[in-house]
Amino acid sequence: MSTHRFALSAVFALGAATSLLSACGDSTRSKAQSVADEGVRPVADATEIDSQPPSPPSDIPPDAAPGPDDDAGPAPDSDAALGLLDATKAVPDGPPPAPQPLWVEVSLTPREPLYSLEDTPAASARVFDRSGAEMPDTPVMWRVDPPGVAMVDAEGHLTFTGEGAGTVLGCATDVICGRAAFYVDAGPPKLTVIEPDRGAALGGDRSETIAVRGNAIDSGGHVDVRVNGLSVEVGPDGSFALDVPATFGINHIEVTADDGVRQPAVRVTRDVLWAPRYVPVQPSTARVDDAARLWLGQSVLDLDAPVVIPEGAGPLDVDDLASLLTAVLAAADPNTLLAGAGGLLGGDGAGIALVGASLGEPEVDLYVVPEGLEVFLRLGGLRVDVGGQFAFEGQSLSLDGHLDASLAAFASLGLDVAGDGTLTFAVTDSGVVLESLTGQFQDAAAQALIATIGSRLRGTLESVATGVVDGLIRAQLPAVIGTGLDGLIGSLAHLPIHLDTNIPGAPVVDLDLALSPQDALRRRRTGLALSLGATLTHPAPVQAPAAVPGIPALSEGDPPQGTDVPLSLALRLELINGLLHEVWRTGLLQLQPALPAELAGLLQSVRIDARLPPVIAPAALGGEFPLEAQLGEVHVFVVGPGGGDPDELDVTLRAGISLRMDENGSLRLVSADMPDVHTEILLTAGPHPVLGPDLLNALFGGVIWPRVRDALAGGLALSIPAVQVDAASFSQLAPRLQGLALKPTFDQPPVLFGGWMLLEGRLQSELQLGP
Repeated sequence: MSTHRFALSAVFALGAATSLLSACGDSTRSKAQSVADEGVRPVADATEIDSQPPSPPSDIPPDAAPGPDDDAGPAPDSDAALGLLDATKAVPDGPPPAPQPLWVEVSLTPREPLYSLEDTPAASARVFDRSGAEMPDTPVMWRVDPPGVAMVDAEGHLTFTGEGAGTVLGCATDVICGRAAFYVDAGPPKLTVIEPDRGAALGGDRSETIAVRGNAIDSGGHVDVRVNGLSVEVGPDGSFALDVPATFGINHIEVTADDGVRQPAVRVTRDVLWAPRYVPVQPSTARVDDAARLWLGQSVLDLDAPVVIPEGAGPLDVDDLASLLTAVLAAADPNTLLAGAGGLLGGDGAGIALVGASLGEPEVDLYVVPEGLEVFLRLGGLRVDVGGQFAFEGQSLSLDGHLDASLAAFASLGLDVAGDGTLTFAVTDSGVVLESLTGQFQDAAAQALIATIGSRLRGTLESVATGVVDGLIRAQLPAVIGTGLDGLIGSLAHLPIHLDTNIPGAPVVDLDLALSPQDALRRRRTGLALSLGATLTHPAPVQAPAAVPGIPALSEGDPPQGTDVPLSLALRLELINGLLHEVWRTGLLQLQPALPAELAGLLQSVRIDARLPPVIAPAALGGEFPLEAQLGEVHVFVVGPGGGDPDELDVTLRAGISLRMDENGSLRLVSADMPDVHTEILLTAGPHPVLGPDLLNALFGGVIWPRVRDALAGGLALSIPAVQVDAASFSQLAPRLQGLALKPTFDQPPVLFGGWMLLEGRLQSELQLGP
């Protein structure tokens, strides 16, 4: 009975112990499996760990350093390592066995995605037993795999000896080890751009490309070089070369070198000026030939519209030069014409005094011919009052009365440009045709004589009539035409340029722009084009801040010209760029602006030095603006609040530009509110830049650019005012004409064609007639 009871008790106790140990075994297995799932491996995998170095972290962001999971050591075995208690054996007496290491956790301090050869991180290890308890006093042995990439001392301090991937292992036993991966890179590639030089002015030699030459070397061996995004072959010595297509204006060249490890890639930029040709300048002046074309179409010369002359005083508006001539003749004083005809004619027994005259309703036609201009005049109602005596067969007949005639006349005017830039007119041919002539005399005998045998008297009267008209067409009409054209051209002879950015330290710029005729281009019965040269004059000699060959010029061709356009003005981009070049030569873009309030506490000073002149170039197709203002190689020197040496940065600025007519008829530059600004740090005085690229971009885009833009828009406005012709030049011929104003109006937005900006409009003349 007792034996049986003991056996039951033993079985019951053994079952309880087995359940308890099973529960403990499950708990231990759960912990080990959790660690294994987090990347910790059993001891049996140690050899495999050492043979699998990590790949180069080519795309690891700086904040993605390996976590503690990457540094964990080998994981414990499964619950088979614990075993099961034999239920048939009794638990031995005595103290429990000492804990044994099961896994090692290794970490690096500081933890970086990339280490340089100069870095000396320290490795540390934590050893855990099978129950998860840390064993702080367990000694750890250190080694590096592969051995050539680093050395590690007994304390875990690493010294890097090579580049590439590696692993530091901390081992509690020969087989229980933890690891931490690292990657060593000696530094970014060394990139040198040999060509082009900073701020170079290229072109002018029939070349159409820009040579980019340089050298890129990386200690790791491989380096990928790109020029403006295009991959370039790198030679064994690191040299590379590429010829990139050149475009007119500031060419921004960006060269990058990427070793596949360091991010971002090393970047070097160059801003260079390129143009097919350059216009040289003088110390005080700059001259741009054929800078503008003024087109006078046939419709502005002769619109073939009727002219109604008011009887009383008041203004008269006409839209063509022929109508202007007609109005002037209608207001003319015939006595002036009579004085030109001689006043008193005699011969063949006749003595005739010119008493008065009336031109009736003159008609004027004006055409362009290869030699210049042709003027056709018809006086269908000419009346000349005469007096005098005519001797016939011993009788003296009175010639008091008047002549009624119809005449047609023409004159060919040679149009040339003199050496001093003035237009000259000369009558090369003329003629008068008497269509009809009748005389009304108080003496009936004289009247009868003319109707019968008065051929001698008729000849005399014809001479009187044609003399009046010949004097008119040879002297008076060329003077009127010349006065009108000279007045129109004279409005372009003096265009003052005044620029004031209101930036402290920036100079106020005053220039004089003069446009004067160089050549006359004539198209028969179509129109007249005047080529205008531009001269920019400084008050005193100026010295450019950097060596540039001159004004960049884009095109040498002719502007497109619509033959049906009354009036147009075509301006070369070369003229606008000449203005910008001369403004730059005065030092306007070498300045030290006052700092805005938000930067005054962060900086001591900012100095700006533009090494290239601003350029306006055609913009890419499809954009909002047809032109682009470009400013490159702008060196900015920034001094921190504590003073000392400045940081040096390079700024590139681009902004969309257009030309528009304002309400006053002035041609103005209109630009985008915010430019595209890029900054490159060239040199820092301290370990970190005083002013980062983002803040510098904000300074240029929000502070500097608006002031320069507004100054250019106001100062470079080309205004062609109404031309007030001195009435004294007409007073002798037409005393009734008290004033004449010529007003060219360009009411259409400018159109860009190649290197030309075309403005189309009309010419309006306003005459002030007296009673």
